[in-house]
Amino acid sequence: MEDEVKSKVMNGIRIGLGKVKTLMLQEIKEATPVDTGFMRENIHIRNEKSNGSFSIYNPADYASFVEKGTGNIIVGSVEQPRKSWKAKTKRGDSGPSTMPFMRPSFYKNRKIIGRIIAESIREAFL
Repeated sequence: MEDEVKSKVMNGIRIGLGKVKTLMLQEIKEATPVDTGFMRENIHIRNEKSNGSFSIYNPADYASFVEKGTGNIIVGSVEQPRKSWKAKTKRGDSGPSTMPFMRPSFYKNRKIIGRIIAESIREAFL
């Protein structure tokens, strides 16, 4: 009996994570800043294990700088903070040098993610 319950819970989690994967991929793509579209087109999902876990990542070499910040750049021999990206200038944004798109997507959907997984587990028992 205990193995049957464990199996149903794990199956519900796997199904729920599949739904979360679809939701998060869509949300992150919508939130990704666009200049040429390369970064938005290169968001990938890597399935980690048979338990349904996954990673969403962007292999574009500059994606982490857009997400987390660029630090300083060297102009001539003077170190200066990076102030803007083409995508920010294009949309008229003069805000901070970062344009996070992954972390805010997860944060915005954290309650929904929990509900999706809980509902999938419940459905596994029906």
